[in-house]
Amino acid sequence: MLLSESTSQESNVRIISIVGMGGIGKTTLAQMVCDNTRVKTHFSKIIWVCVSSPFNEIRIAKAILESLTNNTPQLIELDPLLQNVSQSIIGKKFLLVLHDVWTEDYRKFEQLNNALSRGAPGSSILVTTRKETVAKVIGTTNNNMFRLGLLSDEECWSLLSQVAFSGRSSEECKNLKNIGRGIAKRCNGLPLAAKVLGSLLCFKNTREEWESVLESELWKVEEAEKVLFPPLLLSYYDLSSLVRRCFSYCAVFPKAYEMSKDGLIKLWMAQGFFGEIGSRDMEVVGEESFRSLVMRSFFRDVQYPTWREEITFKMHDIVHDFAQYLKEDECSVMEVK
Repeated sequence: MLLSESTSQESNVRIISIVGMGGIGKTTLAQMVCDNTRVKTHFSKIIWVCVSSPFNEIRIAKAILESLTNNTPQLIELDPLLQNVSQSIIGKKFLLVLHDVWTEDYRKFEQLNNALSRGAPGSSILVTTRKETVAKVIGTTNNNMFRLGLLSDEECWSLLSQVAFSGRSSEECKNLKNIGRGIAKRCNGLPLAAKVLGSLLCFKNTREEWESVLESELWKVEEAEKVLFPPLLLSYYDLSSLVRRCFSYCAVFPKAYEMSKDGLIKLWMAQGFFGEIGSRDMEVVGEESFRSLVMRSFFRDVQYPTWREEITFKMHDIVHDFAQYLKEDECSVMEVK
């Protein structure tokens, strides 16, 4: 579908949507598509833009134009930005990923779609969204809509156990297996929940510790989309108070923001999280805090480039929502235009 040419009934740009609830694996699937060798060969340009809410047409157009031209656009109004996108896209077969779309207002999408229509036949827009109505409003046909279903309990257990049993003896695994299967059922079919819980259980060595996870009161948390929050809360409260502060601070960053490890540690230091110790000691504590959050799956997409370049990472959308949930009584986050 993605690699086939447009039919005579389709416009130059095909719209394909991946639909499913938070934590189901939409981002992972979209990343796998973009990393596929055949996809890279088929499209002359692959562009990834995190949309989220609100749908900011100017920010999205700037991100697309920057990817097309490898230059940061200085334009600040939508019309000239879209004109430049339209000119830059002529004759190019592109794949544009619009990640985490929420708006159901077609007018927000229409101008952008018109600007992209000058791309070469076979170009595609790949949308990830939690809402099927969004996919339909922006023009996705049923044939081009992929609805991701929940994992079975057995699949959740397979994913969780791969992480939780890493490095354990067969005897240990046998002793913890029944409790682990009970915990896997708590994942409600969500891969992210299985991964987070598996990362937590890596640090639990006794049956009593595993049973405390299974029987925790935190499973009773109720609120919208918070089906994923109990596993995150279990891992969060298993952290030291210092590392909890470091994690919740990350709510100040935008969704899908690529953070620098060294930059973040400096911000933690500036906030006074590490107390009155020497700067070198602070950096060591910051490194330990960062590693702890990586091992618990709070940070993802960690990039370890050459020694001269910075280590970068991101947070999953749901993990970012969770961080903002923790901070909602302490601060508010505003997008500055």
